Amino acid sequence: MESSRSLKEHIYNLRIDDACAQATNFCVLQISKNAVFASQIAQQHKAEFYCLLFLQSGKATVYVQNDEVQLYNQQVIIINPSSLRSFQFSADAKAYVICFTETFFSLRYHDHILQKFAFYNQDKSTFPISIDDQKKWISLMDFMLQEDVTYPTSQATLRSYLNILLQETEKYLSDESHQKHVNEKITHFMQLVDEQFRHHKNPSYYADRLHISPGYLNKLCKLEQLNTSSEIIRNRILMEAKRLLNHTKDTVSEIAYTLGFESPSYFNTFFKKNAGITPEKYRKQELT
Repeated sequence: MESSRSLKEHIYNLRIDDACAQATNFCVLQISKNAVFASQIAQQHKAEFYCLLFLQSGKATVYVQNDEVQLYNQQVIIINPSSLRSFQFSADAKAYVICFTETFFSLRYHDHILQKFAFYNQDKSTFPISIDDQKKWISLMDFMLQEDVTYPTSQATLRSYLNILLQETEKYLSDESHQKHVNEKITHFMQLVDEQFRHHKNPSYYADRLHISPGYLNKLCKLEQLNTSSEIIRNRILMEAKRLLNHTKDTVSEIAYTLGFESPSYFNTFFKKNAGITPEKYRKQELT
């Protein structure tokens, strides 16, 4: 195991002009088209600028300070200056990265304006983009890419685009909006489970449908439903199994296949583990 001293020697300071030549306070790029920059940020580093990463598709693992963050389709992370960080992307990942300094932003607005944003005092802030907002985010990023960051007139335009993105970010990170987002995700999750539990029993399927990570889905479920996402799916399967045992004359094997189990023995194991008795005993118990 490496010593803390040798680990520190691996940390380097990343500058904006390492990513964009002749740029000092702002740059925007696409990871899929910048293998060199992707390689640079894969190493542990510090940076004296804000980093906003929008993962359009694929997966990414981001290490910030001592935390590991898993990102999936249509998620955003903002990392503040001086935080230790590194990024790992899946081979199919498509991501936009915006690097900017507080100086760049305040040149049009005023000093300390970033302090009003919810992400300002956090090492990192993450959130998924709603389906309704995805086209807006992609359009804004593409507009930025069309500008030459070295032109003074373009820099004014880029500040305007950046301001719009930060205002959009604030909507997601503000308490009221976040709670609305949570409620919408949980409601949609419960509806999906009700429709798909016979065919899909893994939380990752539902997380993909909701455009969030399995970990974030689990966090929302525990917060709002006091159960994990896996428990919610299992409870829905168990409820349907009991209904079929109580109100139909289907055999246990038929019920097993109706519920999407690979075999009756697998269904028996599932039912006994979650109900405490076998399906046959449950049916007899209910009939007496």
